Amino acid sequence: MNIHSPGARHAALIAIGTTCGIAWAAGFRAYMVELAGPASTFGWWGTFGALVLPGAVVGGLLGWAEALRRDGGRRGWRWLALAPLVVAIAPLLMPGAIITLLTEGLGGGAIAVALIAVGGGYGLSRRGPCWARLLCGLASAALLAALAMAGPGIAGPRLALTEPRGAWVALLLTSFLVVLALASSIPHRPSLQPQNQCRDEAGSVTVTGLDGRQRRLRTSRQHLPSTSPPDPPQYQTPVQYQQNPGQPQASQHSYQGQQDQAYPPAPQQQYQQTPMATPAYGYQQPKSRLVAGLLGIFLGGLGIHRFYLGYTTMGIVQILLTVLVSCA
Repeated sequence: MNIHSPGARHAALIAIGTTCGIAWAAGFRAYMVELAGPASTFGWWGTFGALVLPGAVVGGLLGWAEALRRDGGRRGWRWLALAPLVVAIAPLLMPGAIITLLTEGLGGGAIAVALIAVGGGYGLSRRGPCWARLLCGLASAALLAALAMAGPGIAGPRLALTEPRGAWVALLLTSFLVVLALASSIPHRPSLQPQNQCRDEAGSVTVTGLDGRQRRLRTSRQHLPSTSPPDPPQYQTPVQYQQNPGQPQASQHSYQGQQDQAYPPAPQQQYQQTPMATPAYGYQQPKSRLVAGLLGIFLGGLGIHRFYLGYTTMGIVQILLTVLVSCA
């Protein structure tokens, strides 16, 4: 298998991401063991089906996102930023999991982990409005702090933050969630656009990305634009006539002038770069539905996503309804 082909690179990055996802899920299970204590049990569905397998799927999807990012992206590829939601959905597929979540709250931790990963990944990225990234980052940090302080309430005083074991468990949780948030920021990062292309006689293209790496892609020659300018028009050499001996000899200057008039110089072709069209005054860039969805998940009660989409009136009404319901 050619390791330079796009398919091989994608498969390698997906395999790396899947391996990292399995390692992350297996390590995160140690944190869950500390919370449950001696009552912790292992099962094929509860351990592998609801945790290890979703971790592998999330890692594979984020690895695929990195592969697409290195190849310049693809339409809709940034929606892979929602891959951590698989960790929240998988435990809910267990029999009676939804009823247990609504009555006892079991399973809410998985939902919190997914929200921290999605919001933290967007907050750590450099894409989108600064205020939106700041709000998502603060909401994810607050949710992470709440999970870290929930350890003593679940496992008792032995996991208090003042105890060495409790501090270690909180540090373990924080490190795992920060790593997941960093991986979830991959779909938000700028894609690597090819800068230079070199074509050889075999029809291959050597693409140099922003990272400085050269990748050789095999493609058809008919799809590659020619980078050399067209050949100038060819003019025939003027026919030289011999003068008769009795005819007066013309001067070289007059003959050169006649030759210039008969055969004008070839026109020089000028290549001008077409200027890019600039948007008209008052044009607004379209809003990202992904950013609006993230704001709706984390700050939906305050109507921040309404203000982001431009629905100011609906945002104000939603804030007033939230305040009234909270006071009631």
